[in-house]
Amino acid sequence: SIPRAPLHSEIDFALFAYSSGVVRVKLSQPGRFEVPEVLLESLDPVELVPVKKVENGEVFRFLGKNNMQIELRFDPIRVEVFRDRSVSSEPTVVFNENSLLAFERQQVADATCDWSETFLSHKDGRKK
Repeated sequence: SIPRAPLHSEIDFALFAYSSGVVRVKLSQPGRFEVPEVLLESLDPVELVPVKKVENGEVFRFLGKNNMQIELRFDPIRVEVFRDRSVSSEPTVVFNENSLLAFERQQVADATCDWSETFLSHKDGRKK
């Protein structure tokens, strides 16, 4: 796994690979509730080996087990997983392919203002 590194001053990013070919992306905000680890115990983590830093640091390449290659891009974040790049140049799976990931930062209650947030039909509001 790659140690957590600041993606933004308030957001932590982690990338994990497992021997079965599973790749896990984890975004979190310090101090915010995190769901306990619930992954299958049969998943065996493997070390990601840095292969190359491309261009001006915008693309990072890592090699996993069995020729699996992972490309990590920031701004916007994008993770491409190649099962075996010697067989195909097309990624097997792409995380955030259309750049639609929106990480909602935790809002701090402020006694001087009203705010609310909506999730589907549920509205959570706080008042002065």
